[in-house]
Amino acid sequence: MVVADLFLGDDIRRFAEHLEPILQGDLFAATSGEDVDEFLREARSAVGVGSASLAPIRFVPEGKPTGLFGTDRPVSLPIGVASSELLLARLPSALVSGATVTMLDPDPAAGIFGADHPGSIEVLEHSVKFGMVEEAKRTALARALAAAGSTGLLPAELGLLGVRRYPRGALVVWRLPQMPPDDVAWRDVARVLGIETWNRWEGENERLLVGVPTDDGTRLWQADGLSLLLTGVSSDDQNSGDAFDLAEKLRHWLPWLLVMQCTYQLTEDAGLLRQDLDRARLGRKGLEPLAAALYECYYRLSRLKHATSEVGDGRHIGFPDLVRYDPLANRPEVAKPSQAEPPNHDLQAQLPSLNQRRDTLREGVIASIPRTLTEGFEEVQLSLNRARTLAELNTGTAIRFWTRVVAGLTIVLCLLTLVLVYQAFHQAPSAPARSAAPSTSPGAS
Repeated sequence: MVVADLFLGDDIRRFAEHLEPILQGDLFAATSGEDVDEFLREARSAVGVGSASLAPIRFVPEGKPTGLFGTDRPVSLPIGVASSELLLARLPSALVSGATVTMLDPDPAAGIFGADHPGSIEVLEHSVKFGMVEEAKRTALARALAAAGSTGLLPAELGLLGVRRYPRGALVVWRLPQMPPDDVAWRDVARVLGIETWNRWEGENERLLVGVPTDDGTRLWQADGLSLLLTGVSSDDQNSGDAFDLAEKLRHWLPWLLVMQCTYQLTEDAGLLRQDLDRARLGRKGLEPLAAALYECYYRLSRLKHATSEVGDGRHIGFPDLVRYDPLANRPEVAKPSQAEPPNHDLQAQLPSLNQRRDTLREGVIASIPRTLTEGFEEVQLSLNRARTLAELNTGTAIRFWTRVVAGLTIVLCLLTLVLVYQAFHQAPSAPARSAAPSTSPGAS
């Protein structure tokens, strides 16, 4: 299982501080703690540089063998995690991709498929809701895979995805003896695995599908994450080098797949901020935190755009040779009754159809990133314009309110002044009379 995230700005410094105690020790590993610290320090100040990556750093649970020359690092890992590798890559515009490739032992799917899971029963006010067995197994599998996302190598509070790292930034890799056929039995299994069988890329001995197991039934048709099916891969134990080969296979194209997932997440965040802005218009929430969140989202989208501006067609990125699945490609043609047809003089129709060529994974990812960024920018820009308008309206309303308050206070002050002046004029004649009375009384006697 692979869990990845993107780090930028001050998150890179905090990520380096998080890794410093984990990477302490003089080992014979290919990548030392000093190498990682230098790599991340250069990434923080990088401007318009190309991509670079470090060799995978392998971790094993404490008390387990650390390899022939002690190259594996012992660290506290959750129960069920056989090993975990840390992949670090640097992208343009001072972006750092961090990913963990975790091997689980034993396989959680084997036990879940072999066990009985009764469907859920939810008693509502006027009805009873029954859940399917596949949903119960999918929930159990998602909770079993949660250990792979909580190895502690990637700090949960940092990154563009953060707590949403699973499932948005997850890639679950399944090793199979052969590719499953598109039948009813496979669709039932795919429902447990949380993947969409029709939304995939195909290649030789591998298949990339959308979706991972989740315990949130509301996201059944909003699949996040990706699942990779591999055949022809040795099923030896974790010491056979399969984990290292998988990490080496993913390290070149996984960061760009992660960029695509982050653009999806930021665009969704922009939509959620728009909803919050609608509530703020009704006076249910302040504009200041929303405006700050919108500007932060705009800044992150700008960084992703700058990082991918010079990618071009991505031919220098080592994507696997996968093509988009076409459900009509293997569909048998229906014989049409022969009939006389007029000659077709359309030269375009006589040429080979370009639609018969299926898009590759490289083309899909490279084309999806700018398209999603454009949608995110438009969403954020509209929200910022509306927030600016609402702020101006609120400012005008506040000015009018305080103008009325000041006018009212001025009127009250004028009335008080008149009252004081009136009292001063009416009390002035009586003062001499009181002062003259004591001087006349002795003469009269």
